[in-house]
Amino acid sequence: MAQQDRDFWPPLGQTRITPPVVILREQAALLANKSQGLIEGQVDTSAGGDRFYHRLYVVAPTLDNYRYQLLGVYHAILLYPVYVIASGESKTERPLDSEEEFLNWLREVLSSDRTKQVLDALLAQIGG
Repeated sequence: MAQQDRDFWPPLGQTRITPPVVILREQAALLANKSQGLIEGQVDTSAGGDRFYHRLYVVAPTLDNYRYQLLGVYHAILLYPVYVIASGESKTERPLDSEEEFLNWLREVLSSDRTKQVLDALLAQIGG
C-alpha cells in the first residue's frame, strides 16, 4: 500500500470562516487610523480549558497607556457560536451563532452612543 493511501487527514486550509479574533484585530487597527494614533485598539487573547477569550481594549498611549475594556468574547475551538458581552451591558453574555451575527453585533457596539462617549472622553483628556 502506498504511503499516500494511509493519509486519512482531511484537506486543510479550506475554511471560509473568519475567526472573531481576526475581526477584532481589524477593528483595533481601524481605530488607530481613524484617530491619527491618539487612541488605539488592542486585542488581548488567552486560552483556558477548551475556550479562547478575546478582549478589545481602547488604549490612550499619551495617558500612561490607559486601557478601557470595550468588550469581550469567548468561543470554543470551532469559533461559532461566539459568546459576547459589551462594557456597560448586563453581565450576561449572549451567544451568536455565525460570523454574520457577530459582525452585526460588533457593528452595533462599536457605533453605539456608549462607545462614542468613551472615545470622545479619551480624546478630550488627550486634547485631541
